[in-house]
Amino acid sequence: QWQFEDHASVYAGLQMTKEGKALGMDLLSRERLKELGTNGVQIPITKKGGQLVGTKRAYEDKFATPDGKANFVARDQKWTDADPIAFLPDEIKPNKQYPYFVTTVRYQAVWQSGYTYRWTTELAKQVPFNEITINPTDADKLAIKDGDWVQLENQYATCDGVANVSEVCPPGVMSVIFGWQGPSDENPDGEPRFYANNLVAGGNLQQPSNAALYKNTRAKLNKLDRAAVTAATAPTMSFEDRNVEGSKSGVAGNPASKAADKIEVPAVGSPTEPKSEPDFEAS
Repeated sequence: QWQFEDHASVYAGLQMTKEGKALGMDLLSRERLKELGTNGVQIPITKKGGQLVGTKRAYEDKFATPDGKANFVARDQKWTDADPIAFLPDEIKPNKQYPYFVTTVRYQAVWQSGYTYRWTTELAKQVPFNEITINPTDADKLAIKDGDWVQLENQYATCDGVANVSEVCPPGVMSVIFGWQGPSDENPDGEPRFYANNLVAGGNLQQPSNAALYKNTRAKLNKLDRAAVTAATAPTMSFEDRNVEGSKSGVAGNPASKAADKIEVPAVGSPTEPKSEPDFEAS
């Protein structure tokens, strides 16, 4: 179980880690951090001649443009009643072959830590399977029920997951967890068949950033010939409503898991506090 007694012990633990020291957190006491208030200090922190020095924040007073000003460029996002998403690239617009609009989401139960430390026992038990959320109307059309194994497919790739039938998504729209790797003891790095971002169109569709449209793509949904996930086969997985207004019952991650196996964290002591900490300077 967690060994931390309070916020101070959490901070003390951070100061002693390799990552914390790399950021200079071992130089900054919790008391001094509280004095800095909401302004805080930009990390990494270094020490020069007894003075703690924070990293200068980039672009505080200007942008990385020739004149230092933000440049706004008009973009035509025309739409009509017949085609309300006319401005989207053709590569991601739903069509007869791939009729569903797909977006990627993250779950509050695991949030950011889940995409960095997915291998930890407790997080894996909270959301043990990749989930694909489907509106009940679409689920009825496809004869899909909660817990069925399904597969999103488009011209780029496929993505396997467990059906979560819920009104969180409107008809015609499906969502899937991004960054869910599907790790296992045999393959801690995960299985590519669970990667939602495989469905995303590559290239420079989102100009001028040259980034892919990670939150938008299209696909069709296939039901897989595989035993459905149930409360009996996944006892640590919650099948209750998510904490989203309007959602109906469906497969869900369990933020209040009662799993017996907890993450073991060694007890830590308080690091040596620096004797004096003058005001910060920016380098």
